[in-house]
Amino acid sequence: MAFTRPNTTPFSEGVEINLKYLYRQLEKHENSIPHDNACKAYFNISSGQTITNSLSSHRQKMVELNREIMTRIVDISLLIAKQGLAFRGKRNEAAYSMSDLTSNLNQGNFLEIVKLVAKMLALVESKSGTGKALYNIVEEELESLNIPLTNLIGESFDGAASMSGCYNGLQAHLKKIAPESIFTHCHAHVLNLIVSDVTSCCSSAPDLFNLLQKTAVFFLILIKELLGTTRWNSKDAALKSIFGPWSESSKNENSDRYDIDSSTASDARFLLQKWTSFETIITSFIFLEIFHYTTAVSKYLQSKELDFITVINLIKTLLSDIRKGSSNYDRVKEKAINFVSIKNNCDKIKKLENIFIEETFINKRRPKIKKMPGEKALDDVRNISPHDYFKVNTHRRIYDVLINVFEKNEKIYEVLGTFNTQRFIEFAKSPHLINDDNFKYVAFKSNAESGIALKEEFLQFISYFNQTFNKIAHKSNTKSQS
Repeated sequence: MAFTRPNTTPFSEGVEINLKYLYRQLEKHENSIPHDNACKAYFNISSGQTITNSLSSHRQKMVELNREIMTRIVDISLLIAKQGLAFRGKRNEAAYSMSDLTSNLNQGNFLEIVKLVAKMLALVESKSGTGKALYNIVEEELESLNIPLTNLIGESFDGAASMSGCYNGLQAHLKKIAPESIFTHCHAHVLNLIVSDVTSCCSSAPDLFNLLQKTAVFFLILIKELLGTTRWNSKDAALKSIFGPWSESSKNENSDRYDIDSSTASDARFLLQKWTSFETIITSFIFLEIFHYTTAVSKYLQSKELDFITVINLIKTLLSDIRKGSSNYDRVKEKAINFVSIKNNCDKIKKLENIFIEETFINKRRPKIKKMPGEKALDDVRNISPHDYFKVNTHRRIYDVLINVFEKNEKIYEVLGTFNTQRFIEFAKSPHLINDDNFKYVAFKSNAESGIALKEEFLQFISYFNQTFNKIAHKSNTKSQS
């Protein structure tokens, strides 16, 4: 009562006690703001914390915070200068208020790095790449911030063995401390890895992208920006840079010749012979079609405003398009043949000496497959036409890898869609819309006893969630109206 402001609560002014409701009144008072403020004032006085000391301590903390902010800003400026980058972007490079920093627009190198650093708890150099060493760093940094690892509920890494390994990876060591935590492989990265695997699943695919890289080197294009090992959508842009302008007719054709050294001429002749190969052309058209479907999905998976319902629909549509594409070899072949026909009749190509684009596969000698004793199958590849051989060993193989991996990960997106807050109201009204198999899947992955028990707990949670959300929305509307 001594530390309570006057006229704030009946307990400080005196109140007529009603024994029947005494405990209810005490509980209400203990949860009140005046009681909370009085307790804080009492503990401050008891610990010798005066107003002067509090102001001095607060000022010192602000000075330390401002110094740390300035140190980071200087470090970011030095990084940008060292890398030779521009501070400002082409557009939207300014932030006139803090709300501008939350937009999805590219605001230039400086502000984007500031936004990234602001989200980080720490940036620490690791001298070892083992899962144990990475775990020790995480544990040490979180302890310095007074964040117990036992509170960990989930972690998301890429597919590196030191990060995602189930025995000695970082996630395995975290599981020992927080066994209920759930590890999630970044699914935007999963999609990149899927198509990266596809680009090396058969001999024609790596040959194509190695040729693309050599061409990039030849024309002095920055390989890091044009061709990455994991970011396969850069390969999409590179292929379009080769076949896009080449497939467009140009009215202003120039036949001027330039004096070049013999080494450059030899390299150019080698690259041109490879690009005029029919196998290279038809393989390029296969990947152009695949990239047409996958690039949009990959960009959405890496966006900030991610909606799992949209992701599920995109993955289902993508899987459907890939299945259709796997049986459309004749369409890809027709595109390649038409492309070759048009270019061979082009005046620019006709003017080139000793250059002719192949119109079909060149017959190559194929090794005879040794037949085992008792084997009656007539599968000698020497009896297959070049188109059928390419269809089986390249086209179908590429699509089979895609389909198998997408089908494996399709269930994950469906399960994540169940926990989308935008569907909680719909599920609360119609619980039968919830797929029981999704909770069986979660129970299996999290070692829970029963998927039915998880579903019941989920329904109870969304009921509380909807009630709380409606109360917050109601208070927000009331304040805005007043």
